[in-house]
Amino acid sequence: MALPGNTEKKKAAVYSEPEIRAWLSWMARGMRAHEQSIFQIENLQPSWLPTQRMRLSYLVQSRLLGGMTIGLVIGLIIGTLDGSYEWYSYGDAFYQDFWDAAYFSYLEGILVSVIVGFSLGLGVLIVDAFLLFNPRTRTKRSAGTLLAYVLAVGSTAGCILGFTPARYLSIFDRFIYDRSWVTDFSLVNEEFLRTVGLDNSVLAFPLIVGTLFGLSIGWAVGRKKQKGLLRADIGTIDLLTWSWRRALFGVFIGLLAGGLIDALNHKFLFTPCIGALGLYGGLQSGIVAMKTRPNQGILLSMRNAAFILLGTVLLVLVIGGYFWFMIDRQTPAGASDELPRHIAVHSAMTFLYFLLFAALFIFGMQDVLQHYILRRMLSKKGMLPFRL
Repeated sequence: MALPGNTEKKKAAVYSEPEIRAWLSWMARGMRAHEQSIFQIENLQPSWLPTQRMRLSYLVQSRLLGGMTIGLVIGLIIGTLDGSYEWYSYGDAFYQDFWDAAYFSYLEGILVSVIVGFSLGLGVLIVDAFLLFNPRTRTKRSAGTLLAYVLAVGSTAGCILGFTPARYLSIFDRFIYDRSWVTDFSLVNEEFLRTVGLDNSVLAFPLIVGTLFGLSIGWAVGRKKQKGLLRADIGTIDLLTWSWRRALFGVFIGLLAGGLIDALNHKFLFTPCIGALGLYGGLQSGIVAMKTRPNQGILLSMRNAAFILLGTVLLVLVIGGYFWFMIDRQTPAGASDELPRHIAVHSAMTFLYFLLFAALFIFGMQDVLQHYILRRMLSKKGMLPFRL
C-alpha cells in the first residue's frame, strides 16, 4: 500500500488520504478490541466482522465455497492422473488425443470432488452456525463440541460421499474395461469388486469408508475449533513439526479402521494401508510469532500445503505398489493380465483422493481460502483494502 505521492520501484496500489485514515481508524479499534499491539494481516479473524449477519455470511462462504474450491483442485489433479493413465493404457486405439482420453476423467473427477467438498463444508457449517447463535456454547472447549463436529461431518460425508463414488466407480470401470456404452457395466464392476472381496458390499463399502473419512475430518476440525470459533477460526500453518507419540497413536487408530473394513470383506488388504495413513497424526502445526513481511504466514501455509501434497503423492505410490503386489496374488485364474494393474491404480487413486481432501482441509489450504474470503468481505464493505 502506498501513500499519495510516494514513488516506489515496485508497483503498489495508491489510495487517497481519507481512505487510509478510515482504514487505520478501523484497524486501531479492532486491535484495541482484540488486545493486539502489532497488526498482522494473517491474524485477521471473523470476530473483526461487525455484525452477526456478516459473520454468518462468512461461515457459509468459507465452509461451502472453500470446500467446493478444494474439491475443484482435487478434481483437476485426479482428472489429470486418471486421463494420463487412460492415454497410457489405450492411446490411439480408442482416443484421438490426450484430451479425448481425459474428458470423462475430468468431468467425473471434478463433479464428484466438488460434491464431496460441499458435503464436508456442510457438515462443518451445521455445527458452526449453531455455535454462532449460542455464545455460551461457542466459548466452551467441551467434549460435546468435538463430538458434534465428528457426528455432523461424519454423517454428511458418509451419506453423500458413500453413495456418490459407488456410481462414479461403476461408470469409471465401464469406461476402463468395456468400451461399449450399451452393455450392462455392472457385470464389469462385479469382477473388480469380487477380486478384492467387495462383491457383497457394493454400497456398504463406500458408505463405511465415507463415514470413517468424515469422522476423521470432523475430529480434526473439531479439535481446531475448540480454540474458538470467531477469534481463532483461521490458523496459518507457519511451521510443521513431528511427534512420534501422536504418529503411533494415529497408526493404531488406522489399523483399527482398516481391520474393520478387512473384517467385513474377509480379506487382509486395507489394514496396512489405512494404518500407514495414521502417520499424518504425527504432524503438528506451529506459528512464527514475529513476521518480517506482509502475508508471510499465508505464504508459509501455502508452502507447507505443497510439501504435504508432495509427501502424499509419494505415500500413495507406495500404497499403489502394495496393492499391485497383493492383488496380483489374488487375481482369479483366467482373468486379464492387466486386471491387477488396473485395480492397483484405481486403489491408489482412491487413497490419493481421500488423502488430498484430508491434507488440504487440515494442513493449510482451507485456512488460506478462509483468509482471503474474509479479506474480500472486509474490502467489499470498505473496512480494509484487499491489497496490502
